[in-house]
Parts: sequence; structure tokens; C-alpha cells
Amino acid sequence: MAWYYTFEAKEIQSFILQSDKLRDMVGGSELVSRLCGTFLDDALRAIGVAEPRSAIIATAAGWARICFDDRSQATAFSCYWPMLVSRYAPGLRLIQASLEIRNTLPDAIWQGIDLLRAERNLFWTGLPEIGPLVERNPRTGLAACDAPLDRKAKKAVPRDRQTRRKQEYSKNHTSLTGRILPALDHDAWPYELEDIASDASAYVAVIHADGNDLGSSLMRIGEHLKANPEKAAGIYRDLSQAIDRITVNAVREATETVLLPDYQERKKQYDDAKIAARPIVLGGDDLTIIVRADLAVAFTTTFLNAFERQAQEVLTGLRATVHEFPETLTACAGVAVVKKAYPFAAAYHMADTLCDYTKRQAKADREARRQKGRHLPVPSSFTVHRITGSMAEGYAEVQRQELTGRGQYEGRPIRFWYGPYAVGGHAGNLPLHTALQRLTEAIRSLPGGAIRTLISTLHTDPVTAHKDYERVLEVAVKDSGAAFSQALQQLTASSTTPLWNHDGQTPLADAYLLRELEKGAAHA
Repeated sequence: MAWYYTFEAKEIQSFILQSDKLRDMVGGSELVSRLCGTFLDDALRAIGVAEPRSAIIATAAGWARICFDDRSQATAFSCYWPMLVSRYAPGLRLIQASLEIRNTLPDAIWQGIDLLRAERNLFWTGLPEIGPLVERNPRTGLAACDAPLDRKAKKAVPRDRQTRRKQEYSKNHTSLTGRILPALDHDAWPYELEDIASDASAYVAVIHADGNDLGSSLMRIGEHLKANPEKAAGIYRDLSQAIDRITVNAVREATETVLLPDYQERKKQYDDAKIAARPIVLGGDDLTIIVRADLAVAFTTTFLNAFERQAQEVLTGLRATVHEFPETLTACAGVAVVKKAYPFAAAYHMADTLCDYTKRQAKADREARRQKGRHLPVPSSFTVHRITGSMAEGYAEVQRQELTGRGQYEGRPIRFWYGPYAVGGHAGNLPLHTALQRLTEAIRSLPGGAIRTLISTLHTDPVTAHKDYERVLEVAVKDSGAAFSQALQQLTASSTTPLWNHDGQTPLADAYLLRELEKGAAHA
């Protein structure tokens, strides 16, 4: 009787971002990226699986689904695999589940998902415990195993096993960057955050993007496969490969459109110029990447547009086999703008919560437009936020503490978030990114001090802010005032109080942020 086995690496981002050094992050991402490659194949061959790729149903960054011919293989692998992973990537947490395929493979897959969900909630502790007399890595707090010379510090610095392994894999390993631009020399990608941030601005952006509705799509496909169980493994394998291809192609297009021209232009002036970005996670429908702040929104919107278009093209062939495949897939993203010295684990957490917020709002918009008998895609969209505090709990907390004005208009405070902003062909009723661009272009021709004062006054006294807004229009040169007013009204749909919409939300802070980030575009 066949057995189903599944595993996933838990808290991948925490593993990768444990150190704030980009070189360590690169090594961590390479370890995760290569986990389900030849390393997994060799482990399967060691227990007697002659053709590992035929046994593997689906893989992505840090997880896999495998179908074994019998229980003995599944049991042996579940015993050996966690030990192998602990040696391969020290500190990477692994959860796993295996079960007999009693009915159909789709049923086993959903049972496996439930088992993993239960495993995910179990407490995990690293062993052995670190005693008080053990020296620790000052960056990670983990037990040191050696102390190599640090060239910048000019002294020996304690290093733990996890960091040592990451640094070994950061050298000449290009599984992520090679998938994006295989023809480009790997030395063009940065290993230091200073090579990403510009000299004019120390800001970088952590972008986290995730596909929409994959779970519901898999459920619909599973219902179809119950009547055709013999096709299940092949169809799941095709879908897994298709989703991975969609994501990689979209990242490649965004890189070629946004990052590569910037790199080539700077390369003409500086021989040591690097691409102003570094991918951290790229697998399945997930993307985490660090990008220079002034390029972040352009990269995000290009990626989301390309993801939607690539999905439509790739899934066309699959729909000929299974009509339950969606016509297209969309994605949402969170963009956290931070100083390059900001703790990157916290920056990723903010990007993750921004992405979650975007997904909730986009799905709510889809539900409000739902039509009977027709499946509407979730709008491709993103939310951007610049972290200004010392530590950020998450976007919901930031909205409450920082982005809610103190003054009120008609008994309600002004709220300084407006997104998510929609891109692509399924925008629904969300505000459009192109409308935000027009507002950003409009304030470019206005005095920056006047816009800053306007935003500050909005926080404390919306009535006075409206008067200041009218004064800005009066003193604006030529047609800049009219362009500013029209761009605001297009977003807020209000001619009486164009600074905010009927919910008291203003897009002015978002537009001003994008305008400020543009000033950091120069790179010396």
C-alpha cells in the first residue's frame, strides 16, 4: 500500500534573517533553496527510491510532498530526514507527517496538511541547552563553535554552527540569483547592504509577496481528482512546477525591467557597482527580496503585473487537462521601507503583516463584488509603509499608534493609510497604483515644505489643513495646483474634502513617501 509523506521547514524567514549581515542571509537562503534539490534526491536514493523525481509530487522553498511505494520507505525516511536536515542546515526547524493512502491521494494530501498544522503548534527547543559558561555568537546569541578573524572588526569573533554553515554556502552559490538572471555574473549581486542602499539615502525595502487563492484552487482540483485518482500525482506535480515557473518568470521580468537598467547605468560610472537588490526567498508562490528603496514600488508593481500575466499564459495549457484550474493567479505584496541598519527580522515581520493586510483588504473587495456562479480573482495589490519607530509590532499596531491623527473632522480622526493599491487586470474597487503615481507626480512640482506642513496639520487639525490645502492651490505655479487637486479627487472621490475619502483616509502620506524615496535614487 502506498504511503504519503510531507515535510516543511518551519519559520524559514526567521532562520534566514537571524543575522543582520546580508552575507549570512544569502547563505541561509541558499541552504533553504537547495534543500529540496539534489540533497533531497540523494537522501531518497539512500533508502532505495530509484527515481526520486517520480516519487516527489511537489516541492518549493523548504517543503515537499512525496509518495512512497510502501510503509517501510516512508518510515525510514521520516526517521533519517530530520537528522540529515539538522546537519545540512543547523537551526532549521522541520515538521513532518506521514500516513497511508487509504482512499485517494488528494484526501491524503489534505490529511497531511491537517497533521502539519498540528505539528506547527508544538513547542520546539534547541538541544543541547546552552549553559552559562558557553561563549555565544554576539549577533545571534547561539553557542559559538569557532572564532574566525573578522576583517572589519580586526579581531576574532565567536561564530555558531548555523552562521558558519550559512557563510560557507554564501560563497559561489547562486541557486536563487542564477534562476533569475542565469547569464549574469554572480559577482554582480551584492553581499553587503551598503551595495544595495544608495549614498543619497540609507533606505532599503523588504518586499514580501505571496500568491492568492492557491488553497481554494487546490480544493477545487482535489474534488475533480477524486474521480480520477490515477492522475493526481502527475497533475499536482505539473501544478507545482507551473506555480514555481510563474513566480520565477515574474521576478526575472521585474529584475530585467527595473533593476538591470539601473545597474547597467551605474556600471558605466563605477566598475564595482552591484545590482541594487538581493533575493532572500524564492520558491512556489513566495518571494522575499531586499531592494533599494526608490526602486521598490516599481519592482513590486512590475512583479505583480508579470505574475498575473505569466499565470494566465502558463495555466492555459493546464486548463486543457483540468478545467478546475483557475484562469489566472494573482499575488499581493507588502513593502516595508527601513534604514539599512534596522533589524531585518523586524523589517521582514512588518513586510509580512503588510502583505497579510493587503490580502485581507483585497479579498474583502472581491467578496463585495462576488457574482453567483462566477469566480472572481483577488485583485493584485500592495501596501507600502516606512518604519520610523525603533521597533514595529506589526502594521495593525502602527495604524493605531502612528497613522491615526490626533485631530478629528466631524467626530472622526484622519487616517494616514490608503492602500492597498491595485495593479493588473482585476483591480476591482481598490484604489489604483496609477492614481497614486499621478498624485506623486503632482506633488513633485509643489514645495516639499508645504506638503510636509499640510500632512502635519492634518494630524492635529483637519479643518485648518483644508484651509492650508486651498492656500497651496492658490500659490502653486502654472497648472501644478490643478493637477494636485485632480489627482487627489481621483483617489478620494470627494470634491468638498479632497484630502480624505468618506472613511477619513488620506493618500497624501503615501504619495509624499514615494516622492521622498525618489530623492535617494542617486548612487555614488
